[in-house]
Amino acid sequence: MKARVLLSTWLVVVLIAGGAVGVAAWRHHSSTSEKSNSAAALATARTSITTLLTYQGKDIAHELSAEEHLLTPEYAGTYRDMMLRQVAPTAQAANASVAASVVASGIVRASSQSVVTLLFVNVTTHTAKDPNPVTQGSRLRVTLDHSGKRWLVSNVEPL
Repeated sequence: MKARVLLSTWLVVVLIAGGAVGVAAWRHHSSTSEKSNSAAALATARTSITTLLTYQGKDIAHELSAEEHLLTPEYAGTYRDMMLRQVAPTAQAANASVAASVVASGIVRASSQSVVTLLFVNVTTHTAKDPNPVTQGSRLRVTLDHSGKRWLVSNVEPL
């Protein structure tokens, strides 16, 4: 009888310990996976914004077509419209070339399907009229949505 009670007690202890180890492993895997997703989204935000904000004034329409794969379908139209209506006329008139570089970045909040980042971007503009380039700093809140196996820009908000 004592042996049976002892065996039952051992079995309960082993099951509880196994469950605790399983829960700890699942939490670790979930945390590691979320950090990995966030890091991938942040890297995508950095490269996408550099690409999107670097352009030649005369080629904006062509460059936009080549860059739409970086954007969610819902945001692509909004972005294209803003670039063609607000940016292109000025950039074309000044014969401007613009180069962007992300100098700092971080994650504001993240989930498995959406990540909000904060990017500090330097934008250097060259124009035909002024041989000296002008560099300006910008802060952008960039939201990315997970689509399939990729992160896509779903919103860019200047701060």
